[in-house]
Amino acid sequence: MKVGRYITMVMIVLIVFILSFTVSVEAKEQKPIRINIESHVKIIESGFIYRVDNISFINCQELVISNIIFRPSVRNISNLFSISTKINGKQAICEFVHELGTLNPSFRIKSKNEKISELTVSYTLINQYDYINQSTLNFSIPIYPIIQIDNKNVEIQSFNMTISIPNELILDTNSIYAPFVKWAFKKPENVLHINSTNVTTNDRSMIFFNLIGKIKQIICPHFEETLEIGSMKVKVLARILVQNKGNDEVREIRIEIPRNAEDVRVFDAMGDIKLDMDLGKVYLRYPLIKNYNYTFMVSCTLPVLDFKNNSEVKISIPHFVLFPTINTNIMLVFPSYVNAKPKYPLPMAIQNFPESVVFKYRLVNTTAYNSETLVVTYNEPTMHISVLNVLRLLSLTLIVLLMITLYSLYRRHKSTYLKLVPEHINIVKKLCLKYEEKISLIDELITLGDKLVEGSIKKRLYEQRINTIRNDLVKLDMEIKELKLMMKAKYADVINELEAELAKLFHILESIENYRKQYLLKKIKKGVYDELAISNKKQFRKSYAKILSLIKSLREELEEFRH
Repeated sequence: MKVGRYITMVMIVLIVFILSFTVSVEAKEQKPIRINIESHVKIIESGFIYRVDNISFINCQELVISNIIFRPSVRNISNLFSISTKINGKQAICEFVHELGTLNPSFRIKSKNEKISELTVSYTLINQYDYINQSTLNFSIPIYPIIQIDNKNVEIQSFNMTISIPNELILDTNSIYAPFVKWAFKKPENVLHINSTNVTTNDRSMIFFNLIGKIKQIICPHFEETLEIGSMKVKVLARILVQNKGNDEVREIRIEIPRNAEDVRVFDAMGDIKLDMDLGKVYLRYPLIKNYNYTFMVSCTLPVLDFKNNSEVKISIPHFVLFPTINTNIMLVFPSYVNAKPKYPLPMAIQNFPESVVFKYRLVNTTAYNSETLVVTYNEPTMHISVLNVLRLLSLTLIVLLMITLYSLYRRHKSTYLKLVPEHINIVKKLCLKYEEKISLIDELITLGDKLVEGSIKKRLYEQRINTIRNDLVKLDMEIKELKLMMKAKYADVINELEAELAKLFHILESIENYRKQYLLKKIKKGVYDELAISNKKQFRKSYAKILSLIKSLREELEEFRH
């Protein structure tokens, strides 16, 4: 009996111990993951929102995380323009998760079964506001992002948010509604601070506030950028097409100029346009009304890249644009002698030329705030010395010596003639030819538009030729500008008069194109369009004839000087 009683007591003690151990293990396994979130929200002048959520893990440094589901703080999936993620400072893959019956987007952030200390998610939101009246906008922003980690409970131990507001807009502090959080507005900085503690990640609280003022609803349907990397400097040329989606006309827009940029120039098909370097404001040549496009170019030079063995350079693209960009085409041109090799992301095309290697990239939904970083490595080529190389070098040397000899003989026999023709006359002659070529291209733009209206040219061919002409006009402007710098001051008055008439030509061209667009969109009738077009074409022919007359008089003056 006593033995049986002892056995029973031992069994009871073992059962109690096992149960308590199991409960403690389960409790340990169910211990929630605690995180801190630092969220930075920036409302941009053009109306979109750029947000960065920095998530720090407090008590899971020893855990290996494999599955993270992140739901960004957005009202609707249509408001999300772009998103990117980093784990421990390194780029991470972010995949959209299809969920039926929900309007809020979810993303799976892929982790390589590693210990995670920090997760950064940056995303751009559009149309995250409603108009109360013409000068007041109501913003509604979800405060907390929703995050799920390996099906574990996640608690936000501390949450801090800053909302930066552009100086053009005024925050109505009486309109702020932020339940269960503390907020403070610092007026000099124009920043709204929000903080809270001990919140679950399923909290769907939102903050509401009104901003007084008008925003410029600018988008960039198409952006092209070429970076030509040489041994002395990096030449940057960007072609930016902007569109006004708002009701109010836009007279200036902001761009971001790299801090180390030099020789910054902003121009369009008609020439230079005004730029405020301190504010980064571009003053458009004419007001941009709703649903109309405007194309301008930005060029600059950046510091030289030092090509060394196994060196690596990171290039952030795109430059300049501070508004949502739908389609982005980037072309990187490297000298062939450095053996440039792309890493991540890989280009969509690589073209090899005798003097250069070209990498072409195509991106969608980008801004300067969520720019892509291109990584390229360089290696100096190995010199292979052989008999063939020596023979080639000797042949080239002989050819160069022969050319120098022939050139010296030519200079000796033609020296008398060259003295009769001063250099400045040749410069002005070249200018005349460039101006004739320019007005001929402008005239072709008018003719192509007439053919489009008549239906004698297909729209695709029309657009291809138009783009070619506009690119040629940009090149001509740069060549004319260089020649004008070398020209003598005595011809400045005639050239200025000629430039004024050219500006009239472009203004008339724009008017005709606007009338044509309204007619094709059936906003005006055919008779009205014909009457407006005929009137403008008369003015066009008058200015065209005056430019030819000025060029003729300039040539006659050169002939008199020569004789």
